[in-house]
Amino acid sequence: MNIAFLPSADLSYESGSIINALITIKGLKELGVTVATLAQKLPIDINTPIDNISTNPKLLEHPIITDRYITDEQHIENLEIYLAYLFTKHVESKIDVVVVQYFSVASYAAKVFGEVMGVPYIVFSFGRDLSSFDQLSSNLKRMIRESITRVSGIIFPNEEILNSFKILRVNKTPPYLISPPALTADIYDLDCSTTQRLPKDMKVITTINSCFKEEKGIDSIIMAFSSMRKQHNDVILVIAGTDDHPESVNYKRLKALAKRFEISDSIFFPGYLNRAQIGGLLAGTDLFIDARYVSNFSSVLIEAQAFKVPTISAKNLSSLQVIEHGANGLLFDANDSYHLAELGLSVLKNPTLAKVLTNGCTEWCNLHLSTFESNNTIKDIYNFIKGVVKHGS
Repeated sequence: MNIAFLPSADLSYESGSIINALITIKGLKELGVTVATLAQKLPIDINTPIDNISTNPKLLEHPIITDRYITDEQHIENLEIYLAYLFTKHVESKIDVVVVQYFSVASYAAKVFGEVMGVPYIVFSFGRDLSSFDQLSSNLKRMIRESITRVSGIIFPNEEILNSFKILRVNKTPPYLISPPALTADIYDLDCSTTQRLPKDMKVITTINSCFKEEKGIDSIIMAFSSMRKQHNDVILVIAGTDDHPESVNYKRLKALAKRFEISDSIFFPGYLNRAQIGGLLAGTDLFIDARYVSNFSSVLIEAQAFKVPTISAKNLSSLQVIEHGANGLLFDANDSYHLAELGLSVLKNPTLAKVLTNGCTEWCNLHLSTFESNNTIKDIYNFIKGVVKHGS
């Protein structure tokens, strides 16, 4: 079976969807599938086979960008790149199916290619393409809707995101599979170099994000942290990740907010961390916060559970799949920094509560962690793709 894979394009950054892409490439190849991939940048994970990954630096680094204007020319250029790649690969060796991450320009290219060549296409939807739909440009909305009309299969991480997809159904109801992304949840070899650079004898609050867009809720975390510092001054906040905006406007916004609250000296921006470094950071974390207010799937919530870190998360369709309030974490209404501060202080000041949440993480992992392990999910993904190929476009 020959697959053309169009993932979230910047494979050098290990966000949740990129981790999914890399594990999917490796896992399918180990099952004997030929996977030809088009990306913007190559992965830095040396365990990922890169022998059949082509790159084009003109591709947008992520299919769904909401913190800056993407021009019609950029969308057209990306569409042309994807179509040229698919037709070229099909001439070289007949493509059996196109697999795409996110409904986007890439999925529209798969639709056009599929209509011409009779090749089915599948979309991994992690929720950001659906939860951010109203913020997208009109032309991208049209491409997404057109993609949905002909898609042969969709892989969702959970039923909540599937339900949010229903509002976009047009013309026909596509077949679908509810399946978590292929994340390795036995996770990493620990690398404590990150935590070793942090001040000693301090409580560590951590948030980990693939970008610093406002939808991640980091502004709320900083405001809540300001309140927590007034009552618990031996605490620091680590904001891991990078700003993918070309002018770093999101990073500058967060730095200005920290300066405004006079807590800059207690907030650390370690920058991009690879998976092993994230493991080291989580291992040294006393409280993990995920404050995103969109409903896209958050792999880092799973990772925090695996490291038994007391967790606070904003309520959204995906966090509710993982966190049961008071059992393995705490939930707050997105953007409610006052409630977030109260919950944060309750964990920092009450070791008994922290222990309850830690034990809850253990119980959750015993029941659910295997669901997210790549050995299990890759087989499901493979069987689903094989079924789509069998039935055609």
